[in-house]
Amino acid sequence: MEFELVCGRASLRATFQSLVFFSNIVGAPVMDMWLTGDQLNPFHINNSLGRKVELTVVIVFSSFSIIIISFLESFEAILFFRFVSGFFFSATTFLIALEVSEVKYRTRVGILVGLPRALGVMGWGGIAYFIKDWRYLQMAVSFPFLLMLVYI
Repeated sequence: MEFELVCGRASLRATFQSLVFFSNIVGAPVMDMWLTGDQLNPFHINNSLGRKVELTVVIVFSSFSIIIISFLESFEAILFFRFVSGFFFSATTFLIALEVSEVKYRTRVGILVGLPRALGVMGWGGIAYFIKDWRYLQMAVSFPFLLMLVYI
């Protein structure tokens, strides 16, 4: 057992996924203030650099934090980068997609934005059947995330 998540450390197994949801809760208002805040906010980059730059920053930080998890030896460091990935990718792409769509299509657009993630999570089981080591599995499902940079 690599991180010995049994007995006294068994609660850390649930912490791994819960940390992403917690970081989404923390990251959403912070990223909202940073990306779409008013002009008086010193951390505001939306109008000064544009949407392409903000989306690139979010994708780079998220990609880096997700991919680096595969190479870490410390469970605490993995938890930290798990938090970072959830923090940066909280709702940014969702908000940008809704922002550019017409009001009458926003429900459909919201579903379509979330659908690839849902299908990807369901596909993990099939991929894990062929890739047994969790580090290789993490890399296999993380590298396609970098394809988003090509789109930008």
